[in-house]
Amino acid sequence: MMRFLPSYQAVENMRNGMSPVKAAEDAVLRIAKHYPHYSGAIVAANVEGQYGKCWNGHFKRVTCES
Repeated sequence: MMRFLPSYQAVENMRNGMSPVKAAEDAVLRIAKHYPHYSGAIVAANVEGQYGKCWNGHFKRVTCES
C-alpha cells in the first residue's frame, strides 16, 4: 500500500471536497485497479466527525455519523 500512499490520497480527496466514504473508496480503487487481489483497508475521518471506511473485496463501504 505504501507505493500508492492511500492515506495521503484520502486526505487530499477530502481537502478537495469529497466525503470521507468517497475519499476512502477512491484510495482503495486506485490500488485495486493495479492489484485486484491485494488485501487492505482505508478509514477516513474529517473535522466534522464524519467517517467512513472501504476495503477491497466487493468494495463494501460502511458510513457512520456521530
